[in-house]
Amino acid sequence: MIGQDTGAARIAFVETRLSPRDGSLYALRLASGLAARKYKTAIFCGANFLEIDTRALGLEVFAADQRVDGPPPDPLWLREKLDQWRPNLVHLCATDAPARLARAARSRGKPVVATAHEMLRAAPRGLHGGRPLVSFIAPTQQIRQNLVNVGRASKDSVCCIPYGIPEVEGRGPAAELRAPLIAVVGEALERDYEAIFEAAAILTKTRPGIQFALTSLSADRPAVRKMVRVRDLAGSVIFAGFAGSFFRVLDVADVCVAAERGQTAGLPLIEAMARAVTPVASNGPAHTDLIAHDVNGMLYDPSAPKELAGVLERVLTENTTARRLAEAARETVRGLFPFNDFLDETEKLYGALLNAR
Repeated sequence: MIGQDTGAARIAFVETRLSPRDGSLYALRLASGLAARKYKTAIFCGANFLEIDTRALGLEVFAADQRVDGPPPDPLWLREKLDQWRPNLVHLCATDAPARLARAARSRGKPVVATAHEMLRAAPRGLHGGRPLVSFIAPTQQIRQNLVNVGRASKDSVCCIPYGIPEVEGRGPAAELRAPLIAVVGEALERDYEAIFEAAAILTKTRPGIQFALTSLSADRPAVRKMVRVRDLAGSVIFAGFAGSFFRVLDVADVCVAAERGQTAGLPLIEAMARAVTPVASNGPAHTDLIAHDVNGMLYDPSAPKELAGVLERVLTENTTARRLAEAARETVRGLFPFNDFLDETEKLYGALLNAR
């Protein structure tokens, strides 16, 4: 453990803003897991849109600005807060942080770790050269290789530490819903929302009360709202990204739809599976690695809205099938994403960096 060699280490997690996306959920799980192991942790972000979740987890969060359209945290604000809090190590929870923010995290001269959650199209800005050097975490070997080939990170600076998700004993108390709730998770493109709304338009004809909760902050944009209006779905679509809690949405959801294309397996989908919410995902390569159709979830072609509508109709109608898939999804996550291993390997990396100073 870190504490055996370096005392009670203080770990600062930096995220642009806390929302239902990979970097934020990663920060929540890692900060709460290490806090349970008696380390001092805090999250520094531009805004905390998961305030209910962070409060329930007992996390210390410093948010620069709570505006809905607020920018990432100001670099000067971050430097000042880190100076006051005095961390032993800074962990950037996603490599897509603005370059100025990455430089601010590095400016205090402490070891820096950065996690990549998806395949990079360009080198991470602000994370190369200078001191201290950055160590990278990749959750999969494919992302590790991409960090080296595209991100220009040295092989020695990148380690592969798979995600870990704690076991969820049971979902929260179900709301008294008159109709099913579909939680739509992940950072989707507009064309992906088009397919989901086409499926929604089909389902509302036979299930007029059905609701689709869009959990991503990026879903709440004019083009997406226009799609909702054009299809007369205003009463069926909820923009839930600013609701304060991602986990509460999952607690009352009947089905989770992963809207993104599935090039990487997003943490929002994995969290839903851990909570035994029946998963429905597009048939991208990362999703097919995680979900076997009609075994531990359902897959659909994102270019075929009628197929998605049919899949949703089936899991909403066949209760036995939905329960079978949900429990199998939970078991999949238990087997593939052990939480203690995730914490152990991250601690080893932290310890190596801190002890090398």
